[in-house]
Amino acid sequence: MLAAQENREKRRRLITWSLFGISCVLMVNALVGETGYLATLRADREYADVQDALSKARLENRQLQEDIRRMREDPAALEDVARREHGMLAAGETLVVVRDAPAR
Repeated sequence: MLAAQENREKRRRLITWSLFGISCVLMVNALVGETGYLATLRADREYADVQDALSKARLENRQLQEDIRRMREDPAALEDVARREHGMLAAGETLVVVRDAPAR
């Protein structure tokens, strides 16, 4: 009778420790596993970064579309870009470059 009780006690301890070990493995997996809590946090950060990049790209796209519209509709805007970015001159204009004298 005592041996049967000891066997039941050993079995109960074995089952308890097995369940504890399985629970620990599941908790670690839930924390650092492929779809765990840390992976979810990382994915949320990446999603936010992509959303920011998308917002910036959309803003830049709107600005470029506005620039295109201005270039098509406003000759003064086209002339301004030609002068500022490409150094072009209008007919009859003369370019004068002023440089500092070399230091002695």
